[in-house]
Amino acid sequence: MKLSIFYDHVVDAARQSGKSIVTILREAADAGICAVEINHENIARQSDMLNNIREAGMSISGAFLFYDFGGAEYGDETRMRAHVDTAKELGMQCILAVPGILDDAAARELNTLLDDYRDDFRNPVAMERLDAWMQSSDQIMKITEMLRRMVAYAKTQGITVMLEDFDGYRAPFARALPLLWFMQNVDGLRFALDTGNFAYSDEDVEAGFDLLSDYIVHVHCKDRGVEEGCEGFRYKKGMAPVAAGDGYLPLCKLARTLLDRGYDGYFAIEHYGHGNQEAAILRSAENLLKA
Repeated sequence: MKLSIFYDHVVDAARQSGKSIVTILREAADAGICAVEINHENIARQSDMLNNIREAGMSISGAFLFYDFGGAEYGDETRMRAHVDTAKELGMQCILAVPGILDDAAARELNTLLDDYRDDFRNPVAMERLDAWMQSSDQIMKITEMLRRMVAYAKTQGITVMLEDFDGYRAPFARALPLLWFMQNVDGLRFALDTGNFAYSDEDVEAGFDLLSDYIVHVHCKDRGVEEGCEGFRYKKGMAPVAAGDGYLPLCKLARTLLDRGYDGYFAIEHYGHGNQEAAILRSAENLLKA
């Protein structure tokens, strides 16, 4: 099992504990974590980041970047090409694009449509209705075109572009069916499973996993803790940040299923907002390595 950790968590762990970033990275390495997941923009913002990673003897499992493909960045390939080129330079195989969000009205329309099929992902009527809606949306068409351009350029550099199930109501790739639509409509696009984000949309992570399993090339290992106020949902029991494997989601079960199927990609530990990042990093690694 190849484990990585979000570099942002390492920075937070160093701040919370008073230890150096390199010390936290070395602790993570000793716990079985061999790489880090980075925000592409932080390569420029945090000038010592790459040196810290190298000093700890780690590699980079992937880099994510937020775009506005359906708006201001439509037609502009500058940042996407830099994202791809940097990934190649730093030895990555996969990068994550968060390609843009919908306006409020469009987001309401899309989520209302999807709510009718929350427990019936394989209903052919659902995909027919969704396809018609997606094709009618100027924002979706722009995002789709820019993703096609990005995937095509990345292919020339040996890099795979991914979407994840994002935890945002206005993201048209937050839920299982639109994600499948993007996979089917952008040749070569692949899926980064975020095990904690289907819960945000009150969808069943195991059903989403089954629907999209053929496209999975990367995993963000995010768990969720139970919270009060979530009793009225189907699958969401809370959104509290916890160590991977300590929450209510079947994260370790899904990891084992992937490994049994021959998955050889990264499992990137993610728990933004945790109050003790150092302990959560080590606990997450321990839980996952037992999966």
